[in-house]
Amino acid sequence: MLKYISYLNLFLGIIFIAIFKSSENYLDLALIIPSIFFNWVTLFHFIKNSQKFEKWHLYLGFLSVLFSIITILITLQILFQVNFANASAFGPPQYLIITKLIIDLLIIAQFVIAYRENKKMSNLNLK
Repeated sequence: MLKYISYLNLFLGIIFIAIFKSSENYLDLALIIPSIFFNWVTLFHFIKNSQKFEKWHLYLGFLSVLFSIITILITLQILFQVNFANASAFGPPQYLIITKLIIDLLIIAQFVIAYRENKKMSNLNLK
């Protein structure tokens, strides 16, 4: 399951890079880069090579989760403003907002799953 989440996050991340770059939304672009890098590290280092995470992998994972939580809060604020303040003409398309929310939740889920798997690998190596 971790492999499929990683592939999906990489695919969605590349799409979002293109969308954010074309709309010149550099804050969101900067917030998604660590998450994409963590997806790449998870996919190729952890899954393909069956090696446990180094400390910097975990720091990168925590950083991507922190950025995902920040963007989730911003996304929820935008959704609240668009839906309850009748400002739908001024906000981004709702499918883009909801898709961004989904990718942030997938990033958090991916980190939790990868962290648990890393702990299992560490425990197996100690025995």
